[in-house]
Amino acid sequence: MNANFTSSRTIGIAAAGILLFVGGVGAGHLLSRGAAEETHGRSAVREAKKELYTCGMHPNVIQEGPGICPICHMALVPVRGSAPEEGGRAEGTITIDPEVVRNIGVRTETVGRGPLMKTIRATGLVVEDETRVGIVNLKVDGWIEKVYVDETGRSVKKGDPLIEIDSPQLAITQEEYLIALDNLRRLEESAPAEIVSAARQTFESTRRRLLYWNITDEQIADLERTREVRRTMTLRSPFTGVVTMKDVLPGSRVMPGTNLYRIADLGVVWVQASVFDADLPFISLGQTATMTLSFLPGRGFDGRVTFLSPVLDPITRDLKIRLEFPNEKGELKPGMYADVRIESVLDDNAVLVPAEAVIRSGKRDVVFLSKGEGRFAPVEVLLGASGSGGVVQVLSGVLSGEQVVTSAQFLLDSESSFREAVKKMMEGGPSALSPAGVPGHAGPAALSVSVSAPGERPLFQGEPVRNALSVASDGSITILCPVMKNERTIAPGDIYSTHQGMRVYYCCPGCQADFDADPERYLAELDAALAARAK
Repeated sequence: MNANFTSSRTIGIAAAGILLFVGGVGAGHLLSRGAAEETHGRSAVREAKKELYTCGMHPNVIQEGPGICPICHMALVPVRGSAPEEGGRAEGTITIDPEVVRNIGVRTETVGRGPLMKTIRATGLVVEDETRVGIVNLKVDGWIEKVYVDETGRSVKKGDPLIEIDSPQLAITQEEYLIALDNLRRLEESAPAEIVSAARQTFESTRRRLLYWNITDEQIADLERTREVRRTMTLRSPFTGVVTMKDVLPGSRVMPGTNLYRIADLGVVWVQASVFDADLPFISLGQTATMTLSFLPGRGFDGRVTFLSPVLDPITRDLKIRLEFPNEKGELKPGMYADVRIESVLDDNAVLVPAEAVIRSGKRDVVFLSKGEGRFAPVEVLLGASGSGGVVQVLSGVLSGEQVVTSAQFLLDSESSFREAVKKMMEGGPSALSPAGVPGHAGPAALSVSVSAPGERPLFQGEPVRNALSVASDGSITILCPVMKNERTIAPGDIYSTHQGMRVYYCCPGCQADFDADPERYLAELDAALAARAK
């Protein structure tokens, strides 16, 4: 092991190895096929090309030249390098055997162009149209003689009788009206114009009083024809709709201003819904919408957006919108819950890729392009809005007609990351090679122990530990004692011996003495124990 082996390279190799190991045995051979990778030396005196070999079962084992894996004793195979993509758009093209492509289930789709549709879904509540609701009340006092509409839910038309009211005030006004009418007719024949004008004003005043009390022109005409003063008068509906409130009983006394009926025209209804503020750019007044009801599957109702609240709800932090739907057949009842769908076209000719094709790391978005013959290239893309149907808009990075990978791309991403780690390691020269290239090394455990994460204190002066088992997230190292074969977590100041450029830690001073007496024996036993644990 070279003491200059840097911790940052170690982390990259270990991370790539862990990712590929989790991928499974079937995907392990993903790394085992390829050709030599070109390297870039840091100085002109280094060789232009070096060939690295790895183990298909343990990809973290890397060394120059062929050999045997120290863990599973399989023959090492060449590591296939990466090549720059045509046009310089991306680096890291990887090549995989077609049989492996089929085994790991790589699927691709063609990048296409089409309309980018945004669908906004919300749950709505059917309510009455506030502009089509009326209240029926009285402007005179009296007693209810008869009730024609005696239950809520009844449909009425304008002019239908609602109640008959016995009102002395109405009876007196009817008499005054007939007297004023007779006086006007008599004076029109012989009296001066001034007197006729005064009589006409009295007549008109009495007539207006009846009209103000909701006595219709037809009823007044009937009074003139029959000249019969009725003790009761019929109050008729001024609206067409459904009675949603009734507060009248026969024999009860009513005073002016008493609300008797509430009538709502349900030929048009409103639907109140809530949307998130992020959806506001996709909603506008007059936009069409579709509503469905759970008890009418497959049936849709078409409406439009008529109102957008100017403020957010301070409690729910959403925005209230209102939609209007025709309801000629009365199928939409106030109080119903409905599913509302609003669709808008964000772009008529957008470049679209399946959402599952995108690998989102938080810092960048990447898709894998299929180049044919088992070649795949990672490409960074700039994404736009997400659309309906599981697609996302691509603003730059891919072109229409290219093939993107939609499944198993995470395995490809693991391999691509591994190739990048290999490339950086090769740029570092022979001192950056994996400890697996050191004769007699046990393999993956010692590879991951010289950890020095950015911002943290390097453990044990960055020197690798030969008998390390694992490294915790806090940087502490667990070792396997080469003598007693028990585990313990080491700390600065613990006893150790240096052998072949690496440290060997113990569980007690007695074990150190035994090891120093016969190091080759205990190293052989240690290698066997570590190899058994790695299987």
